Amino acid sequence: MKLLLGFVLLTALALAVLFVPIQGRTLWSRGAAREVAQFVAHGLRSGWDAIASLGEEHARPTRPGRIRPARRQTVAEVRKSRDGIVAQPPKEKLQADDRAALDKLVSAAR
Repeated sequence: MKLLLGFVLLTALALAVLFVPIQGRTLWSRGAAREVAQFVAHGLRSGWDAIASLGEEHARPTRPGRIRPARRQTVAEVRKSRDGIVAQPPKEKLQADDRAALDKLVSAAR
């Protein structure tokens, strides 16, 4: 019971420091709310990570997992580039005389 009362008092003190106006502005509005929010978020994340890491050493599977056989890749998966973009086939095929005219036009532009 004393621990709960101490926690409530500590929380009330923290809220009073943040939200009671001193010379017309609260500490929350003075202290750049973004920086305070980032600090609080970092503290909460660190606390959550600490709590989550407590149970990792005791977690053991009760039975071994099933091993899956390797799956063959499809043609589309093999063709994917490093960025995950699949090369598309050309939409049109150029005739030989059109290709020659295009090459001539490109070489003249250089």
